[in-house]
Parts: sequence; C-alpha cells; structure tokens
Amino acid sequence: MDIFLWVLQAVLMLLGIGIIGFWVARRNAIAENVQGFLIQLAINIVLPCLIFSSLVVNFSPAKFPNWWQLPLCWFVYAAISLIFTLITMFVSRQEKLFMGASLI
Repeated sequence: MDIFLWVLQAVLMLLGIGIIGFWVARRNAIAENVQGFLIQLAINIVLPCLIFSSLVVNFSPAKFPNWWQLPLCWFVYAAISLIFTLITMFVSRQEKLFMGASLI
C-alpha cells in the first residue's frame, strides 16, 4: 500500500505542475520563448530530480531486499539494445546516423 501512495503522490505532483503550467500558458503570462525553456527545464531537470528525491527519501533496502536486481536488469537491457542497434546499423544502408544517435 505504501508504494501505491508514493506513486499517487508523484502523479498528483506532476498533475499539479501541469495544471499550473496550463494556467500560466493560457493567461499568456510568460513569453513563448521562455515557455520553451521552462518546458525543457521541467522535463530534463525537475522531473528526474523529483523521481530521485522520492527514491532517496522513501527507499529502504530492508523493505526491498532484491533491489539490486533492478539496476542489473537495466544494464542487461542496455547491453542487448546496444548489440541490436549496432547490428541494425551495420546491416542497414540508410539512416545510419539516426540509429547511431540512439547509442548516445
């Protein structure tokens, strides 16, 4: 039940941020070039920081004894994706730059 409440709290925070952003955009309170910057700031910095801070505050290794499996699964997934991307990049004659950009 605790996990549900954590997720609900994070979703409600994001919904609140979205509603405030919609309200500000609707009133034309901020110039459009500044809105683009704020959107990038929210997506690339604030959202990851919100997720990280939630993990730091609420995570306890005693409650989740198999926590180490999640980073391991991510590493295996990233390795498999890298292999498939490289294979597809060398097999395909077109769009090599696009496929190579997915490695970054």
